[in-house]
Amino acid sequence: MRDYYRVFAADVIRRDAKSLCSKDSFFKNGYKEVKGAKTIETYFLATTEAVVSCTFDIADVRTHRGNSYFRWVMKLTIKGDRWVCQDGAQ
Repeated sequence: MRDYYRVFAADVIRRDAKSLCSKDSFFKNGYKEVKGAKTIETYFLATTEAVVSCTFDIADVRTHRGNSYFRWVMKLTIKGDRWVCQDGAQ
């Protein structure tokens, strides 16, 4: 999963989202919470359209009974030179 977040790009999302996210997966940041692999993929793909650059610093990874929980800090530049730093979890 760490590799998945190294490059936030549409081709990477299309290639990997369904295999990395289960139907019960969730993604939460300060703007939105989405659940399910397809919904997460759709949200990420829509986000790439507005993004100039995006990096995730993984702050913590926990695994229990085959399920993983990630806490991260996202550093994002949106078209129009708007910069955002956001905590989140998946």
